[in-house]
Amino acid sequence: MTKLQLSLLVSIGISITACGSEGNSLEDIKQQDAATQVQGPLINDGKAPSVSLPPPKHRETTFLDTPVVTSSEPYGDNQTPAYPWQTKANEMVNGYQQLKAEDLITDLDNPWSIATLPDGRVLVAERSGKIHLISTSFQVESTIETGPSITDLAYVPLSRIGLKDIVASPNFASDKTLYFTYTAKEDINQSRYDKSARLAIGKLTLNLSSGSATDFSLIFETAAEISSVVHFGSRVVFHDGNLFAAIGEHSSTANAQNTMNYAGSIIRIRPNGEIPHDNPFIGMDDYFPAIWSYGHRNPQGLAVRPNTEELWSSEHGPQGGDELNKIEPGSNYGWPTITYGIGGSQPALTQLSGLEQPNYYWDPSIAPSDLIFYSGKMFKDWKHDILLGSMRASSIIRLRLEDDRVIGEERLIAGEGRVRDIAEAHDGSIIWITDDGRLRRLSR
Repeated sequence: MTKLQLSLLVSIGISITACGSEGNSLEDIKQQDAATQVQGPLINDGKAPSVSLPPPKHRETTFLDTPVVTSSEPYGDNQTPAYPWQTKANEMVNGYQQLKAEDLITDLDNPWSIATLPDGRVLVAERSGKIHLISTSFQVESTIETGPSITDLAYVPLSRIGLKDIVASPNFASDKTLYFTYTAKEDINQSRYDKSARLAIGKLTLNLSSGSATDFSLIFETAAEISSVVHFGSRVVFHDGNLFAAIGEHSSTANAQNTMNYAGSIIRIRPNGEIPHDNPFIGMDDYFPAIWSYGHRNPQGLAVRPNTEELWSSEHGPQGGDELNKIEPGSNYGWPTITYGIGGSQPALTQLSGLEQPNYYWDPSIAPSDLIFYSGKMFKDWKHDILLGSMRASSIIRLRLEDDRVIGEERLIAGEGRVRDIAEAHDGSIIWITDDGRLRRLSR
């Protein structure tokens, strides 16, 4: 169902309710838990002994009557969403009674991304260019040095510059190819502390037995260096045989609406860097050909919704206005012309014809990192829910979709610090990395 169809349904008074999502209060849930306490057999005085059973290990998600409570005030108090469910969805309470969050590794150095491998092992990339191979029991097996192409040309300490996202080739079991984004400088003689850089995409071949990387090649780069240490975006994902990459506007708002510049866009290229012939702007003089969508600020999450062709992205707004978007080819997502945060157009606009509305937005900000659609067996009730890392809310956020609409939100784990990337492990547990150097795991 499209946004327009949903809007029409609301306008004629039809209520759309998720199956099993009747509102509940926290008191209702306490009463439900109390109802799980059962009496033991009667004894001689006719009274039941004080015996109770623990609550069940699992129940379906409960939907409350109110949104998630936030610890800070919104930036855009006077802003009106384009449709009622666009923000502040009702809070969800998950039905798993024994969630376990634990540290797996605590001494990573500026970790940025996680990639899962076909055999269940995991790669964790650090901005310095190191890639750690993690076993299925979550131990470091080896550390792979990517070489001078990244360590000498890409890494700037005390900045966001360096090795960014990594993703295994769809044929990794046979070709051992790893794709990655990084911030590149012109040549090795350029100072490592010169913060001018451009975003690039490369690939290399991994030898997991020897812990080495070979056959480095550059397959894509933005047009020119920009003096910026932030807003590179840099998330990559494979879909329909092509590689999609989210690129930030490098902290220059004009870039996002400049279609002769890849900054502020999501691109679509072949695995060898060529441009697909069916990209939306092929043959148009005023658009770079790899652009799939544009008008983005700093998209740091990218994922394909299971059983669909839908590409979804999470994106940083300015002060407020962080977004969840379903990405449509050829569309303009509005930054900086429209935003639900403070810091875009002046005066601030939230809606304008021809510019896409976010499917969902947050105010106050959560600073979203990567997102996944969960498909594992450990948390069956979360099937195809979105799990999203948050750097400002310091949590893992769970979202439930109905069609294109967010119908529930849950802050699963609090106090996590800045969650940089998130992934589903081979056993269905959830793993994530934090800016303070930890690899963490959620299981039950």
